Amino acid sequence: MPAGQLVAAGRDLAKVADLAGRGVQVRQIDYQDPASLRRAFAGAGKVLLISDSEVGQRLEQHRNAIEAAGKPVTYRDLPVKEYAELLVGAGLPAGYAAILADSDRGIAHGELLVTSGDLSRLIGRLTTSLREAVRAATVQ
Repeated sequence: MPAGQLVAAGRDLAKVADLAGRGVQVRQIDYQDPASLRRAFAGAGKVLLISDSEVGQRLEQHRNAIEAAGKPVTYRDLPVKEYAELLVGAGLPAGYAAILADSDRGIAHGELLVTSGDLSRLIGRLTTSLREAVRAATVQ
């Protein structure tokens, strides 16, 4: 497919500037702004969604992108090597991309789920969930 028929979108256009230099159309998006997503996806035959990494925002942001695409969405769980290559292609250093891809695989297989109580024993108190920690930090 000719580069001029491709569109790359991102929050920070500087991160896709190299693609623009190769003739790819670039469009700015904000996962929190469905209108920006609809504008960016206008006329697209296919949309590749690379997950955003904002803690606590992923589900809403994915929903916004999927609704803006206005087409059925197929989830594809990439093999670790392919996912790491995709992350490198998006600008991440190879070592960091490999760590993220392997971490994602581990999470999917439940390898980070620990119910033994080891952490509580190690730190000498009950552990705190992320939800509880954020709630405590934001209470005035």
